[in-house]
Amino acid sequence: MRYLEHRVVPQRGTFRVGSILVALLAMSTSRLSVADEYDLSPRNGPIQRAASLTPGTKFKECRECPEMVVVPAGEVSVKFADEVNIADSGAVESIGRQVTIRIEKPFAVGIYHVTVAEFAAFVRATETEIPRGCLILDPNAMWIQHPTADWTHPFFRQTPRDPVVCINWFDAHAYVDWLNQRVRARKRTEDVSRGGYRLLSVEEYAYLAQGGVPVPKGMDRQWRNYANFGADQCSPCGGAKRGMDKWFYTSPVGSFLPNRFGIYDIAGNVYTWFDDCAHKDFVDAPTDGSAWTNGGDCRVRVGDGGAFDDNYTNSDGSSVDLKEMLKSISFGAWYAARARNYANGLRVARSLE
Repeated sequence: MRYLEHRVVPQRGTFRVGSILVALLAMSTSRLSVADEYDLSPRNGPIQRAASLTPGTKFKECRECPEMVVVPAGEVSVKFADEVNIADSGAVESIGRQVTIRIEKPFAVGIYHVTVAEFAAFVRATETEIPRGCLILDPNAMWIQHPTADWTHPFFRQTPRDPVVCINWFDAHAYVDWLNQRVRARKRTEDVSRGGYRLLSVEEYAYLAQGGVPVPKGMDRQWRNYANFGADQCSPCGGAKRGMDKWFYTSPVGSFLPNRFGIYDIAGNVYTWFDDCAHKDFVDAPTDGSAWTNGGDCRVRVGDGGAFDDNYTNSDGSSVDLKEMLKSISFGAWYAARARNYANGLRVARSLE
């Protein structure tokens, strides 16, 4: 269960691939062209006074911008691990404490993960070249570096409405920097620099996860009808299709119901890059919702949210209660900031002042 794992994926490494890689490379390598046209019609014009927006307001500041929703201020109780030990099995053993995170001001968050189409607009506009090479799970549930997989073809087929994957933390930051430049140019003002688009923090995600998923009473364990997750158990890990989850890999954004904040795929589909650096414990972690970027190892960043290749089972093999799982999120997986992974994507946030 990756919500309770610190998972460091190496930036580079030597993998024993053998006949498996030959088989993978022999499969389809068709790619999306960044010159393809996608429907990115605006819902609204540029917002003039972001700080005046009320919670629940949806906006889209430019044709290429992701659609956002304003989230109210509030608080959430989470468990911070004061001591972290990695067992031989890879599971985290921790002694934790309950901490209240207080989000003092409303902020905006992407209603969906950033899609292939939206990321393509960034690549096309900036002529950015994202190198090929992406970590994928092979049929034996081993992570291997696929030399030709990239965001246009992450080893499986995607639609323009699927979440973009095979991007690293630096790619994600380049995308939000471009959004700020795009909106600033559209408004012909520097106001956006005082707030602007950015990556989420771990604590903001914990707060957003408080909105849960829309699981009816008595159906708490039938999470496949409400989110895109993987095999029941990691034997081996990987994607799975069952119930309303009709996708072995990523699903188009908005395929399941939103949570009470109006956010889709708050759990499942793809992991989300956060701004936080990796820390060995959470003794001095902030509690105001800000990203923890001082100290720690900033060559390694945090991701969370679950993905299509995640299993969610208890040690006895029973299904995890999805609502309870979201309430207990305290920290995510660790990834080398330069690593690209076919289950890692992006959801943006925006400060409103």
